[in-house]
Amino acid sequence: MWIEYKSYYNDYSNIVNWRSIPSAGVTFGNSGSANTSVNVTLYGTYDFIISESGACTTTNDTVTLTFFESPSGFAGNDTSVCDIIGHKLNGEVYVGTGFWSTGVGINDPSSLTSNINPGSVGTFTYTLSVSNGVCPVFTDNVNVTIDEKPIVNFNPDEFEVCGLDAPLNGISTVGTSTWSSELPATIDDPSAVNTNATNDAYGLNKFYFSVVN
Repeated sequence: MWIEYKSYYNDYSNIVNWRSIPSAGVTFGNSGSANTSVNVTLYGTYDFIISESGACTTTNDTVTLTFFESPSGFAGNDTSVCDIIGHKLNGEVYVGTGFWSTGVGINDPSSLTSNINPGSVGTFTYTLSVSNGVCPVFTDNVNVTIDEKPIVNFNPDEFEVCGLDAPLNGISTVGTSTWSSELPATIDDPSAVNTNATNDAYGLNKFYFSVVN
């Protein structure tokens, strides 16, 4: 930081001296020069006092400076969730004050762990903005992908057939389907929603229909 002092006297033989409150960790480039640099080791507010001494009088003047640390934070890891309702953001602020500045369906922008309800499936970007004093605002983004929750059913749930062949009729709204059986059987296309199965033996068998999205 560069600080300057303008003398109201034309007597350049006057003696000037800088000091600070607090003084710990403060280093002046040249405390005996009206114009000098100053460095501090701790963030905070400091009073810098210059004394100008001449043959007739001593004049003091004070400038107050506040040093701010650059803001920082973390919006969280990109993630995928199932279903639209109930996901929480997971932001972190290391320095400064943060809030969610952009994003769809944020319940409480001032809460780093706010719930979000975008209202539809898809990928949504949420921006965490962190400010601290006069420093530039820090931003970080997190992407949340919301996948549709699959609805699965089997129609009918229980039935009888003559012979070893049976139709398998599943119901699924979205996702990748898989058929399997409790006892040995051959399923024509395990990944098809509707397919056929040939049981290895007569009797009761259970078939399972699962969907992943």
